[in-house]
Amino acid sequence: MPPYIPGELTDRIIGFLHDPRTLCNCSLVCCAWLPASRYALFHTIRIRNAAQMGSLADRAETMRPYLAATRIVRLRASGGARSTILTLHSLLSVLYGCFPGLEALRVYALMISPDTSIRLDPSLLSQFARLKEFYLNDCFVPPLYDLLRIIAALPALERLYLFRISIRFLGNAGEEAPDLAVFERTALRSLHLQWERPGHSIASVAPPARDFAVFDVFLSVLCVTRTPSTIEDVVLMPSPRSHIESVLGRGYERFAAAVGATLVSLTMYVMANSRLSHYTNLQNLTLVNAIGCPGGGWPQVCSMLRELRSPHIQCLRIYGMKMCGDPEGGCQCEAQPAGGLLCLLAGSGIDELDAVLGAEVFRHLAEVCLSFGRQHSSGPRTAPRELAQRVRSLIEPSLPKLRARGVITIAI
Repeated sequence: MPPYIPGELTDRIIGFLHDPRTLCNCSLVCCAWLPASRYALFHTIRIRNAAQMGSLADRAETMRPYLAATRIVRLRASGGARSTILTLHSLLSVLYGCFPGLEALRVYALMISPDTSIRLDPSLLSQFARLKEFYLNDCFVPPLYDLLRIIAALPALERLYLFRISIRFLGNAGEEAPDLAVFERTALRSLHLQWERPGHSIASVAPPARDFAVFDVFLSVLCVTRTPSTIEDVVLMPSPRSHIESVLGRGYERFAAAVGATLVSLTMYVMANSRLSHYTNLQNLTLVNAIGCPGGGWPQVCSMLRELRSPHIQCLRIYGMKMCGDPEGGCQCEAQPAGGLLCLLAGSGIDELDAVLGAEVFRHLAEVCLSFGRQHSSGPRTAPRELAQRVRSLIEPSLPKLRARGVITIAI
């Protein structure tokens, strides 16, 4: 054997490291370890406050060769609404051209008031010609028109994630809508929308969208472009306390019809108006039953599944389970408003699921995953594996057809 480890192996090993201190130590071992250590060290840059932003800006010119290896930038700025958007603006302007290979931009806690004079210039994002993922989490974003321009400025964008965000209006008074022709360059494959931060309601917007929530307008805009023809993965999850009927309106209906033939994976809440009849090519379906969602319960779940027209469905996941009462005595749920968690015990309506999933459209179904948190189970706390086995033994008598097919899995 050679008395040393080949460089290809050491580079591969170093590539699995994520701790900055460890990577710095590896870079000091020898010259052969430096390139791989430096590449891994600058692969992901995390900026948590204005001081880190300033330090990076001061060294931008000398660090430019190393920043070329950056693939992910995570911005979680502290401070008030104004300082956060200024920090993001500084990142895009001061470091303009420093991230030619950037593939993911993830921004957390971006707070901006609707009446602020500070606007994020979409042209600053056009420098990221290879950006594939744009992620906003817990953000109060600019007007919808600005968001549309930002998306259009990213020609390579494949994954758009908007989690717990608020968009209160379309644009400023007298502002014209963006030219939708710019969307012909986009090729979105994954669209995740979880709108409205908890405790904040989506306000009504000015004409011509006075009768819809802003996100319904957003879905309508996507329908008049070629974007729906490329989307394969969609997550539509309004806040559980949202007024569901105002969120999933005509925009959702148009969007569902546009992506129905190409969509492969869908995740959405169990809701009274969550129709699945548009989708004909689904392979993975996830239904989330959450407290506060109107229309919850096994009858609504089964009603949605009966409408499904996807003969290729292979995996069905249902989240929001519980066990109520004594397992030996069956379900003891008292009458409660729609939106409670789904009970797994006999008498809760779970037996109807067995008949629904026996239809011809589910002939290729390979997995039915029922998931619930440990806090929603009765009895003493047990290990997840033991609890899963216990739950399986309780529900299998209610699901004889699924048990015979061997497709039931339990997630704790």
